[in-house]
Amino acid sequence: MISEPSQRATSHNLIHYLDRWAVEAPERPAIVTPADLAATSHRVIRFGELAAEVESLAAGLRRKGLQQGDRVFF
Repeated sequence: MISEPSQRATSHNLIHYLDRWAVEAPERPAIVTPADLAATSHRVIRFGELAAEVESLAAGLRRKGLQQGDRVFF
């Protein structure tokens, strides 16, 4: 069991698992949402796509001056 918060944050955070799945199973569905209000079709975002989008967002935030550890509210 990890007791130190800093260890927990660096070894078992959400990004750790996203990166792992993006490498191990990039074509596996990560998010499935209705594509329309009638829910007659679905949009599938795969782990590889999701990881790329997350990295793109992170790069944009870094360009704006945010650094690791900064807090962001969406």
